[in-house]
Amino acid sequence: MAIQLSAEQKSIRKLFYNIDQYEIPEFQRAYSWGYEECFQLYTDIIQSFEAKEDYFIGNIVIARSNENANSPQVIDGQQRLISLWILLKVLSVFVIDTDLEGTVLMLKSWKKSGESQMKIVSKVFEQSDNDHLLSVSKMTKEDFQNKFRVAYDCQKKIVKPNKCKNSIEYSAMLFYQWLSQDGIDDNMRDLFTDYLLDNVYLLPIEMGGENILDARNKALTIFETINNRGKNLQDADIFKARLYNNASGMKQEEDFNKRWLALKEQIDAIDISLDEVFRCYYHIIRGQNGTITAEGKLRDFFLTDKSSPLTHSNYDVILDSLKKIASINEQ
Repeated sequence: MAIQLSAEQKSIRKLFYNIDQYEIPEFQRAYSWGYEECFQLYTDIIQSFEAKEDYFIGNIVIARSNENANSPQVIDGQQRLISLWILLKVLSVFVIDTDLEGTVLMLKSWKKSGESQMKIVSKVFEQSDNDHLLSVSKMTKEDFQNKFRVAYDCQKKIVKPNKCKNSIEYSAMLFYQWLSQDGIDDNMRDLFTDYLLDNVYLLPIEMGGENILDARNKALTIFETINNRGKNLQDADIFKARLYNNASGMKQEEDFNKRWLALKEQIDAIDISLDEVFRCYYHIIRGQNGTITAEGKLRDFFLTDKSSPLTHSNYDVILDSLKKIASINEQ
């Protein structure tokens, strides 16, 4: 069967101005962009805006199933997607002669009595990202002004992250600071909003399937291929996605979430990384199999080697092994 893959460059307007509700699945990392990432994104877009040039941000990987076509899952690229949503939200409190809330930030109900829904829904279980997004979505210009007075350090001329409740609010306050600085008037914000919507592009790579498990499994393959040569993600992030998909196929998502959180808490308590635990797991498997060849890359082994437990074992068996390894390190 042919792979159901589509890739079409889209403007931010086309990406958000539709009936899709983008879902960040449970296995994703929590939103974690800080000053450097937000500043790089903002300055790159501003510089392209001033030069009157189109700007391409990069790709995102999406899983879209036939059974729930308007709820695509974001497998890769959620950090930049959420950051763009936050930037648009901040612009919406300045550019009052537009309906960014009703067109690109939220999904309005077709019923008059119906409530609007978030354009991006996060199901990440390690942090309450969805609550944080919802909180920022409700902020007014007055809310931003009041929060800015509390969070801004006038001497260092920075927004203090410890004065913000979470990373999503911190990113919002950074964008608010930059958009409210001297030299940026309402007319410029109007023009910048149009530019952001119509001249800034992403490349969504969509993998289709009859159901979300099928579509997500294919999207994870693309995701792993794209990230295999870089170091943007820890190896454990990739393995976590595979384990979650295995649990999802067994309809054991809730059990996986609880056990993964418990494992992470156990590992954090002994001050080692998940990658180190997987490395120990790799050594154990090599010993059990009597492997004496040179040790390869961790990611290559767990994703492609025939002896990798990710290729044939259920998630619960693997989590049990990881827990035992962590317990040994506690001693």
